[in-house]
Amino acid sequence: MTEISKWINHLTKNPVSIFPLIVFRISFGLILFISTLRFIIKGWVTGEIEKGFTFRSYIKKLNVFELNPQETGDLILCLLLQRVIVENNEDESVQKKYMEDIESICNDQLEGQSIYNDSLEMANKIYQEYRSQSKH
Repeated sequence: MTEISKWINHLTKNPVSIFPLIVFRISFGLILFISTLRFIIKGWVTGEIEKGFTFRSYIKKLNVFELNPQETGDLILCLLLQRVIVENNEDESVQKKYMEDIESICNDQLEGQSIYNDSLEMANKIYQEYRSQSKH
């Protein structure tokens, strides 16, 4: 037997204590719990809720305003593709939420009013092409 085979055999055949895993899980859980308490005590959680932290403000924090027009158009098209997929596969309440959020992001935050309708048409065409290809 080679050394690697012996080592693999040793790892797979010998019983191993579960105690280190138990200690790790308990320790990790306590660290996460303490960290969460710290966030709550310092007011960081309620502060973000009061600021109205949502997906819309998250896009702003990504500094998407530094994108060139090509990149902005690509991002708008990706968001609108997601919208089209949701429109065709989800129930009405989910559709409404996604449509409102994505339209707001595209028009208000990405300032894409001028290309919104054309991009939506393109997203619909891409989705329809995908659907027709997947049926074959």
